[in-house]
Order: sequence, then structure tokens, then C-alpha cells
Amino acid sequence: MESNRPKCSKCVDGGKIVKNGKTKNGKQRYKCKQCTRSSVDSYSYKAYEPEINKWVVSLVKESAGMYVFSEV
Repeated sequence: MESNRPKCSKCVDGGKIVKNGKTKNGKQRYKCKQCTRSSVDSYSYKAYEPEINKWVVSLVKESAGMYVFSEV
């Protein structure tokens, strides 16, 4: 197995990652054969970054207004 391939964040043992085509931006897409979850090495949409995603989810749970989201 190649060491530069990402590991599945959902599977405990890292899963069995295989290439699964490309995105419309030309980035390599990977798929876990165990849980069928799909992922990309680096997302161009910033909300997929773990830190920002956690922040957005917490704001949604707190029922924050659109003004708060516009500051991102």
C-alpha cells in the first residue's frame, strides 16, 4: 500500500483506501472499501477543513444568525 494515500477517518484500522476517480477540479478522489466513505486529499471548499467545519457545526447548534457566518 502506498504511504501517501490518506487513511479513512471513520474506520479504526485506517480502512482499505483505493483510488476512485477525480473531482471536477482534477483532484484525486479516494474511497474506503470497508465503509464506502469517499474523501479527497485537499478540499478547495474551506468548510471541509476540520477546524472550520467544527466551528460551523457549533454555530448552527447555537442557532447563530447569517451575520456570524458572513464573517468567515
